[in-house]
Amino acid sequence: MKNSKFLIFIILIISAIVFVQLRASRYEKKLSKNGILTVGKIESFDVMPKFTNIYVSYYVNKVKLITPVRKLNNKINEDNIGDFYEVKYLKETPEVSRTNFEKQSTDTNLILKAGFSKKNIILINK
Repeated sequence: MKNSKFLIFIILIISAIVFVQLRASRYEKKLSKNGILTVGKIESFDVMPKFTNIYVSYYVNKVKLITPVRKLNNKINEDNIGDFYEVKYLKETPEVSRTNFEKQSTDTNLILKAGFSKKNIILINK
């Protein structure tokens, strides 16, 4: 009896992992095909013992969204707070996004069109 409960538990865990991986893969494909480009701003960092989240804000239909991005790039650090980078999001689920930290944006017109104010742009010249 204990073995069957344990087996069911293991099957449920594996099923959940497979579901999450398939969902992430589907979003990655949609982003690469149908992603909408905009500009996002690094708002803050959340440093944990095993990982760091970078919080990036961007505007969709004049609504400010803030999404966490797991820090994978060692070149990005807390000195980059306030910097602008390219963000790609999905129209139907705008909270699904990817930030390209290789493409920094310093074009003020592009940043203004993305929904940020002049006050945000002044902070570029820190």
